[in-house]
Amino acid sequence: MARDLARDLARDLARYLGLDENDPAVLDALTIELAAFGRPAARATLAHLNEFPTPEVELLSVACRHSLAGQPGPLPTVPNLDPLWPALARHLSRQSTPADRKLLTQLAQNPDLREPPLSWGLRGIVRGDVWMPDGTILTLEELGVKGLPYLDEMPPELEVNWD
Repeated sequence: MARDLARDLARDLARYLGLDENDPAVLDALTIELAAFGRPAARATLAHLNEFPTPEVELLSVACRHSLAGQPGPLPTVPNLDPLWPALARHLSRQSTPADRKLLTQLAQNPDLREPPLSWGLRGIVRGDVWMPDGTILTLEELGVKGLPYLDEMPPELEVNWD
């Protein structure tokens, strides 16, 4: 029954994205994506770190704490960081400015504005580009997925009464 529900959700998502809802590969990929907990868990994991290997991780950890609390708060000022990191931290904590959103969108659209390995993360994680076995890189648009935004607003946190 759960498998049927997952397949139905994958079909609905495929239709929404304009993909072939009868293609088994598309349904497999979307079912895995729907069942994955990695994206929501990333914020919680970062928020609860006790040790910070880099200043970027510390900044994002504080931003994730504010994000999960649903309340903006002060972010640490870290000198000499690529402007991407403070902009991302402000975006995660729902404090981004129009300039932050412009920068984040620009970097998502043009990952080669940064050196590897950052450009690789912008391609694979942010944009969703796919590396093929022959070394070519395909964008989602080239794979038939059109019209996705390069940056989404952070949705409000769910209000949960734990009592």
